[in-house]
Amino acid sequence: MIFGEADFIPGLICERFCSDKGKVFIVIQFLSLSCEVFRNEILSALKKVCKPDGIYERSDASVRDKEGLPQTSGWLGEAFDTQITIVENGIKLGVDIANGQKTGYFLDQKFNRTAAASFCKGKTVLDTFTHTGAFGLNAYKAGALEVTSVDISPEAVEMVNHNIEINGAGKIMKGVCADVFDLLKQYESEGRKFDVIILDPPAFTKSAKMIEKAYGGYKEINLRALRLLNEGGILVTCSCSYFMETNMFCDMLMHAAMDSHKRIQILEKRGAGPDHPVLLGYPKSEYLKCVVCRVI
Repeated sequence: MIFGEADFIPGLICERFCSDKGKVFIVIQFLSLSCEVFRNEILSALKKVCKPDGIYERSDASVRDKEGLPQTSGWLGEAFDTQITIVENGIKLGVDIANGQKTGYFLDQKFNRTAAASFCKGKTVLDTFTHTGAFGLNAYKAGALEVTSVDISPEAVEMVNHNIEINGAGKIMKGVCADVFDLLKQYESEGRKFDVIILDPPAFTKSAKMIEKAYGGYKEINLRALRLLNEGGILVTCSCSYFMETNMFCDMLMHAAMDSHKRIQILEKRGAGPDHPVLLGYPKSEYLKCVVCRVI
């Protein structure tokens, strides 16, 4: 609903979740002093316009320390179960708004998941850094032959397995708890191959000083993914770091392809959904890159 500076309220993140039980919840983050001082007015306006059943605050980010603000989280008013089920693209997804990353779920990738799924019918799919299994479940719904969804977090994989169960995807899809870097190496040594690979890692850098190291990290996972793809396979590769701007990201892809002795065609360059507008003159609002490639 509100995307910080891009929606002209710096530091304020506000997302609206509708549960499968008909409840409407708002998850909100006050990340700067400039929006914290208007906390009461903002909450009053949201209650008036959205009429939510509950509002959960996730102002537990370290950036608040720099603003001289304490980290805080919890229900603002009546409390509800923080484990909810939403429906996105026709798929049921368990979301933990209290303990999940950011506000509990990455709504910005909704349409990119649909785009990735369009390549998955009858294909073997590897979905990495999966978080909730959403990319993998979209692939399953599109008719994938086999889906493996990987995350390093045991809690995340527990949620993935829950989401697999509530969607009846157990015969096609499985969750794997592993370090993606290590697993890609293992699959390569085993000679494993996939038709579609999705890379949706967390931001490898949150500062300009670390961009060179982040470039190396992105290059390694993309290089190894390219080696695991069958000829004509599809790589859906993402970066949510605004320091890794689009031209640099595509440069990284080119060098990853060269080092893996593959040729790739870029079929699509995508970004965040339309509810995450890009404010001209504020490049950080164009943070999400999603590139769909075909391997030759």
